[in-house]
Amino acid sequence: MAAQQPRIFVGAILNDLGPELPVVAQAGIGSRLGNQPRHWPGLFQAIEALSALHAEAHPHFDANDWTRLVSRVCREEADGSLSLDYDPKILSTYANAAPPTPEEMWQGFEALCAVPVLSIRGSLSTLLTPGIQAMMVHRAPRAILTATIPGVGHAPTLDEPEAVFAINALLDRIVAEAANGSAEKGGLDENHRIRASA
Repeated sequence: MAAQQPRIFVGAILNDLGPELPVVAQAGIGSRLGNQPRHWPGLFQAIEALSALHAEAHPHFDANDWTRLVSRVCREEADGSLSLDYDPKILSTYANAAPPTPEEMWQGFEALCAVPVLSIRGSLSTLLTPGIQAMMVHRAPRAILTATIPGVGHAPTLDEPEAVFAINALLDRIVAEAANGSAEKGGLDENHRIRASA
């Protein structure tokens, strides 16, 4: 999208995902998408299933956090049951589509980085490694901001204090660039990198 219609973006947030995926993570995604249950008779069963599936990524979640997660990712059916709220065709797309080459992914990332981009990484993530995130900074040093959310895997919920801070900083930068009109598009230097920590 960024390569084809660059004017529609003023900034972007990449939540725990980069232009590369470790091989182990790729296999895990396909397995989880294919085997994950998608329908439950009620809230308790949905919480039980999703907490079991995502406990490793969110080891500090309590009952309220899991209830909030269910409310975000599920829809209530007419009979009161709950279903994951996403298009199931994503499964066939993931399984059948020819994946883009790594270089095509990096080219897409660099096209996106014509505007400020925030890369958020969960410190426990297996999808976005510190090495891949460092390479993102190396390949787009003037556009990329980074934040690491402690104690979280894939994916941060974006209401963590570190994530809120980083998102607000990105929005402030976008507004400032639009207001003064003098900064080069994506003109973020080393001084504007975000290093969120516990």
